[in-house]
Amino acid sequence: MNEWVLVGRVAGAHGIRGELKVKSETDFPERLTRVGSRRLVTARGEEQSVKLLGGRPHQGSYLVRLEGITDRNQAEALLGAQLFVPLAERPHLEAGEFLVSDLVGLEVRRLDTGLTIGTISDVINTGAQDLLVVQTEGQDILIPFVQALVPEVHADWVGVVPLLGLLEPDPTDRVS
Repeated sequence: MNEWVLVGRVAGAHGIRGELKVKSETDFPERLTRVGSRRLVTARGEEQSVKLLGGRPHQGSYLVRLEGITDRNQAEALLGAQLFVPLAERPHLEAGEFLVSDLVGLEVRRLDTGLTIGTISDVINTGAQDLLVVQTEGQDILIPFVQALVPEVHADWVGVVPLLGLLEPDPTDRVS
């Protein structure tokens, strides 16, 4: 699936004519509204090519029509499926913009010492800001993906400003 980019997750069925309620995983909404080829991966991991017939925004998500999905039962069977677009359709990004696929797998380093903290395993969109999920030896750390905390993004690593309590516990916090 390296040549595909995740754009949405099926959250449910809408109506009786097979429309899918899709939670967006992209900052480019046309990927869920524009007619074209997509890749669908079911919750069981089965992959298939599908044609997106159209979509529209609806209450914080998108209502999407796929060719061949014509009733509610077919739509409900796709709950949890993921929709992908070809990597070749990658949109033009401005300076400071990144696709999740660009960040996952990058090494995370402290800017003060240069020491490696871990590796980005995921990016969570919270609505307010994205969170980098950094896999370390002991646990996952969530780092807000904001300029003040992550001022450097390179091709193979990102640099973070270590804040007390973010990367290691505050030594003044003691349990009595």
